Amino acid sequence: FPRLLRLKVRESFLRTKARQLDRDLATVRHREETVWRVVRAVTHHIRDSIDARTILRTTMLQLAAALGLSNCAIWMPQPGGSDRGVLQLMDQLLPDRDDEGDKVLHHSGGTRAISVRDPDVAAVLASKDAKVLSRPGSALKAASCRSVPLAGAAAAIRIPNFHGEVGSRNTSEPLSYAILVLVLRAHEDQHRAPTGWSNLDLEIVQAVADQVTVALSHAAALEETQLIRHRLAEQHGALLRARSELAAATKARNNAHSAMRSAMGRPMHSVVGLISVMQQEAAAMRPEQRLIVDAIARTNAVSSTLMDDVMETLQR
Repeated sequence: FPRLLRLKVRESFLRTKARQLDRDLATVRHREETVWRVVRAVTHHIRDSIDARTILRTTMLQLAAALGLSNCAIWMPQPGGSDRGVLQLMDQLLPDRDDEGDKVLHHSGGTRAISVRDPDVAAVLASKDAKVLSRPGSALKAASCRSVPLAGAAAAIRIPNFHGEVGSRNTSEPLSYAILVLVLRAHEDQHRAPTGWSNLDLEIVQAVADQVTVALSHAAALEETQLIRHRLAEQHGALLRARSELAAATKARNNAHSAMRSAMGRPMHSVVGLISVMQQEAAAMRPEQRLIVDAIARTNAVSSTLMDDVMETLQR
């Protein structure tokens, strides 16, 4: 009987461990499925567009669907602004109010701002992990939930090495980071315990943020490659136009040289022929006439030499 009891206890222990392993495996699978669903969506948009705003918008929509969020917000330094100590709200996902699906509103005017010296902002910037905004009176949470009627617990994570402006396709100005704030939905029943962030949720957010960082870097590299390709195409077109213009100019110069040689050569050849005839009849001429013919012949020879020199100079 004691041996049978030990076997039953061991069997119960193994069953408990098996159920725990099944739960852990289900948790890991859920995390991987969620992360890869977001990654696939982001990758799909990268194929269609390399706009950073599109990538972040897709990330917010996918995280909101996977984690049941009421709002997502993107805080970034003001592009081109002189005050780098202030973060402005660039994008946010507001709750559906008209049963038309989730809506993404873009705040390009910087209607909300928060200082980087805020304790929550400083804590998020100092860490690579997702942080729960549990401090009472959190300014970052309050600014991200201003238009949310049912706001639950909030978490934030830093997206490092972010390049480009969310509100523009011009990525010439690098920005060092962006902060992603995620707000859970609160229960309408106030008597129920509020929903908080589990370790699994934070791990999902952190894994997604890592993948989004890679996607943003990839998009920035693709855009830089496209810009380089565009510049090379413009330079190639300019070289083709220059070569065409050079060929046209060379042809025009050769035609001009041919016309000049023809216009100058025909009279010279006529004069040479006439002088040859006169030199053949020099014996019947008087001395004065022979001197004139010889002078004309020397002058013609000099003129021919000068014409040849001029044409050679023009061909160089």
